[in-house]
Amino acid sequence: MSKCNKFTVLRARIKSGSVSKMWNFAKVIHKEKGYPTFFIFLDMGFCIIKYGIGYQEYRGYNFDGKSPRLRRTFMTMNHNIALTRELNQKDKNPILKDKLLFMETYKDFIGREFLDLRKTSLEDFESFVNRHEYIIAKPFDNFGGLGIRKYTKDEITNGGASNIKAVYDDLLKNNVVDIEEGITQHPEMSRLYPYSINTLRIATIRGENGPDFFYAILRMGVNKSFLDNATSGGIYTSVDKDGTIRFDAYAEKKGIYYDKHPDTGVVFKEFKVPMMKEAIELTKKAALLVPELGYIGWDVAISDKGPVIVEGNDIPGYDMPQNAAWHPDGKGILPDIEKILGHKCPKL
Repeated sequence: MSKCNKFTVLRARIKSGSVSKMWNFAKVIHKEKGYPTFFIFLDMGFCIIKYGIGYQEYRGYNFDGKSPRLRRTFMTMNHNIALTRELNQKDKNPILKDKLLFMETYKDFIGREFLDLRKTSLEDFESFVNRHEYIIAKPFDNFGGLGIRKYTKDEITNGGASNIKAVYDDLLKNNVVDIEEGITQHPEMSRLYPYSINTLRIATIRGENGPDFFYAILRMGVNKSFLDNATSGGIYTSVDKDGTIRFDAYAEKKGIYYDKHPDTGVVFKEFKVPMMKEAIELTKKAALLVPELGYIGWDVAISDKGPVIVEGNDIPGYDMPQNAAWHPDGKGILPDIEKILGHKCPKL
């Protein structure tokens, strides 16, 4: 990234009103660590220019007091975008951006029935609803859980044909056209939190020897929400390759950690995600289907019948797996990426 572009990023953050938020974060870090607020604020600005990370990442990665050597081990947004451009062929990106195109492409990996409301009749919708205990309805191009709805069969069918038509018309009107059979979650995952499907974000990267596992993050809902996304208030934690959770879970919206789930009381450390090996193998196999897409963040549910893919993401998260809480050595994930790639990670 050129110096001109770095200063453009800094100017954009200032213009967007980020300065006051940066100052507030600096004050929080001052209370937590004791470093002078103004020093932290200046260092945040320096890190925006030098490393391309924002103030939220600065706090999440514990950049305060971290040496330049360790700071250089962290993946940034600029790395993430450049890696996506290098490994994902542009003309194949619609497969990951359009949920219904994704469902059709990877239908052998999703383990459930789905419906494109734009291509089906009211009668088809009614038949679909009657076949399933509950359905999930999504805008075909949403992200972060935005616009997702959940309906039980009774919620739609009670009231008869007129109510079914009202729901159908409302979904079409609001472009909520990806209709999916609800997943029945594995009992152990429901013990952790029963109100949402608690998904694994498993990232795969095409390396020298084909698709390889990069990282896994487990996401969970809270407060009886059926959404597990961090942007919707959910919490998340790192998961080892063997399925073991070894760290507390993080609530991004609140900036706090939980040693056990706030709703169920299940302790996170040493909780074992069932069928983790199978989940990783499923994503690596799916990654072979469209080889032009070499860097994907897969959302995987552990159903009562085994792992199933929920959706794929064209720009996998780089911040969640670098949370300082699950890196006691103080390092970021850049060396891990470069080991898989067999070369330096590109950067804008």
